Amino acid sequence: MTGSGLAALAGIGCGMAIWSLAEYLSHRFVLHGSESLPFGGLHRAHHADPLKTSAPARSAGHFCVAGTGAAVARELARSTNLGAAACVGVALGWSAGYSSYEILHWQAHHLAPATAAGLERRRRHLRHHYGGPATNHGVTFGFWDRVFGTDGPSGPTRLSNRNTPPWMLDESGSIASKWSQAFEVARV
Repeated sequence: MTGSGLAALAGIGCGMAIWSLAEYLSHRFVLHGSESLPFGGLHRAHHADPLKTSAPARSAGHFCVAGTGAAVARELARSTNLGAAACVGVALGWSAGYSSYEILHWQAHHLAPATAAGLERRRRHLRHHYGGPATNHGVTFGFWDRVFGTDGPSGPTRLSNRNTPPWMLDESGSIASKWSQAFEVARV
């Protein structure tokens, strides 16, 4: 592999790591920050009805994040000696991180997990929705929650019966036995 190929790979890794921190910070301080901050209302609507997704909002998010990544890459290339390959790698990693976040977040609400990691990601995220909005801000990774002390408690996640994801329920509307170790429903 050439030097520029290694620089691009390093840039991708850095871009993804930077995205993971940006995801945590924006979720914690912008989406759950002051009610006067932008996007907080959209996020509160998502908490009220997690199964309702807004294609325009998600599309706008992709454009904003990709645009930010491109602007950062351009500025890095202009003002540092990192080289074009590394800078493009950072932009690609940033955008790939955001795309991963969007996919994993949608899956947490709409699809049953296929792996133990997927189950844990859903348990953590749904706990954020239903009992601990001040915890578990990292949707893609729980790393930053552990670093900053916002990791929610372990054990079964208690859900509201009003918005329990359909993939979790059996024919009677109760938590399917397959998921009963990770989740329980509070009747409200």
